[in-house]
Amino acid sequence: MILKRAATSGIFACLLILAASFFCACSKPITYPFLHDTDQIIEIRIVAIKSDRDYTTGDFEYDILAEIEDRDSFIERFKQIKFHRFLIGDPTELYDGKDAILIYYENGDHEYVGHYAQSIVKNSIFYFGKVNCNKAQFEEFIQEWIE
Repeated sequence: MILKRAATSGIFACLLILAASFFCACSKPITYPFLHDTDQIIEIRIVAIKSDRDYTTGDFEYDILAEIEDRDSFIERFKQIKFHRFLIGDPTELYDGKDAILIYYENGDHEYVGHYAQSIVKNSIFYFGKVNCNKAQFEEFIQEWIE
């Protein structure tokens, strides 16, 4: 009986350590995982979302706050923001009143990037992104390019 309890406790401890390792590994900071190579980016805009998503196209109505001329500098600076992947729960959604970075690629794919959510349109199919970053750092970065 004592051996059975010890074995059960040992298995439980191993599972607990494995689960803790898994969740710690998922929270390591990463650079933003662009949809395609950054050399395929043809346009970057900072936009203010004005509507909920059109679920047939995956797009939003928006106001353009800035069109980024120096894409290379923007991308290099954007890569300094540390993102984290999240695997538990449903992804969050961009919505009216939030600012986002809109990135267009050569092949027509594009993505809206917010500090807490991403909306990706790839091959005319809509996907949610699953990364987030520090809100204050993201908003400060956006303000640098709007002014």
